[in-house]
Amino acid sequence: SLETKIVLVVTAVFSVFSWFIIGLKWWQFRRIRSQANRFFQAVEGAPKLQDAYRVVMKLPNSPFNRLFREGMHFYNELFPGAIDILAVGPSRTTPGTRGSCSTRRRWTRRSRSSTV
Repeated sequence: SLETKIVLVVTAVFSVFSWFIIGLKWWQFRRIRSQANRFFQAVEGAPKLQDAYRVVMKLPNSPFNRLFREGMHFYNELFPGAIDILAVGPSRTTPGTRGSCSTRRRWTRRSRSSTV
């Protein structure tokens, strides 16, 4: 009957779409896994934290080196001068990422003072 054929076609379309999403996710996880392997090999081979930062900043952009870079900047804001990350070399920061913690603190102070 016509209803059965419509249900069958809709089921086939959704099946193809599901397999597309499965393939896409497999490809994304494979890429993330290779980025993680590269990142951990680079960090494990560095004797000092500054050396690790230098090596990580030379890697292609990934969630791992972005997180590491932001952690280094945050640590440098907590303990100024403890790690001289600027001497390590220029980082590939995107606008608005560096110093975002201090920016948030300034914004919070402004919003508190304007509400009081």
